[in-house]
Amino acid sequence: FGTDTLPGEDIVPPLASIRMAIERAAPDGSRITLDEALRAYTADAAFAEFSEDQKGTLRPGKLADFVLFDRDFRRAPVSAISAARVRMTVVGGRVMYESRCAGSSFTRLLPRLD
Repeated sequence: FGTDTLPGEDIVPPLASIRMAIERAAPDGSRITLDEALRAYTADAAFAEFSEDQKGTLRPGKLADFVLFDRDFRRAPVSAISAARVRMTVVGGRVMYESRCAGSSFTRLLPRLD
């Protein structure tokens, strides 16, 4: 699964794609877990483009690109994943977007990666 599409085709938003990946069963009836889907979008995607030393996980010395959502996907029903709202976007360890709802309380939760 993923969000790559051919030109002219509808793009599936990443959260909707993650939800579909969890809900859909393979021909043998097996399903992937939320953790497997998130890993596919992060660490596995970085590995696929040969950049796992720079991104894909939050570790000291890496880019620290990530998004903070308004809910914990592990505690929310799968049906709520695609409705999640972005509260903060961090690129290169710097806050690039913070919703008015996020406030400074989210900034205190950010990990120090230096």
